[in-house]
Amino acid sequence: MWDGQSGVKVAEIGGLTGRVTALAFMPNEPVLIAGEGEVASVGTVRMWKIPDGAKVAEWTAHEDSILSMKVSGDGKWLATAGADKLVKVWDLAARKEVAKLEGHAGPVMALALEPRWRDAGVGGGG
Repeated sequence: MWDGQSGVKVAEIGGLTGRVTALAFMPNEPVLIAGEGEVASVGTVRMWKIPDGAKVAEWTAHEDSILSMKVSGDGKWLATAGADKLVKVWDLAARKEVAKLEGHAGPVMALALEPRWRDAGVGGGG
């Protein structure tokens, strides 16, 4: 990681087993989230504190690469999209899958959160 103002390297994140395919930041705390893994292998979500790079959490999230991810505005939910043709929603505090959207004809390359999810969390307004 680099300091954007000074251009100085402040930390290096290790422990990755594959390529990073998606990134997101927590909105309310200094945490970086990455989707990581090799092609045709499980996609793992990994989380680190910024700027020291201390590991926060990691879990297997998809059966193939994670291609996109978004965090809700309140930092409670993480949505991930994968090459396994799935979109999943995770409770970030519990690191638990709470929803799965199936039926896509191919890899899900990108996703977005509707404002009520982005700003108020899952189910925040009907």
